[in-house]
Amino acid sequence: MRRETTWVVVADGARARILEALGVGAGLRQIENGTMAGSRDLASEIGSDRPGRTYESVGGQHHAVEPHTPVRESLERAFIEAVVDRLVAAKKGGQFDRLVFVAAPHALGVFRALAPDALQQKVVGTLDKDLTREPNEAIAEAVRAFAPV
Repeated sequence: MRRETTWVVVADGARARILEALGVGAGLRQIENGTMAGSRDLASEIGSDRPGRTYESVGGQHHAVEPHTPVRESLERAFIEAVVDRLVAAKKGGQFDRLVFVAAPHALGVFRALAPDALQQKVVGTLDKDLTREPNEAIAEAVRAFAPV
């Protein structure tokens, strides 16, 4: 009988690491190609232009048009969507049985909104902390209640 594989995903709005729990006392190791990076620096470049203008239908007045969604929020959503797509593909491929998702609070909310039910069923725990810059040992300590690390 094969052992259950638990993945721990640590993310914020622009980077993610996918780690595998190796068993009780064995810690975590990053899976092959387990790093994803978004384009956080691009947000300042995209949003640096002056806002668009609109004209009144009567008279000669015109007004600035603000974007409906802030650029940084749009980039974060697109990045978390890419993470979800990667996890869905890995789930279909049988690469993990259980999932722990650790993310900055806003990114965790986006994950919950975007993850399909089939992926949500694999989630055994979530933690709303940004641990993307922490070493594997600190992450293992934080997720010990959810995963055999």
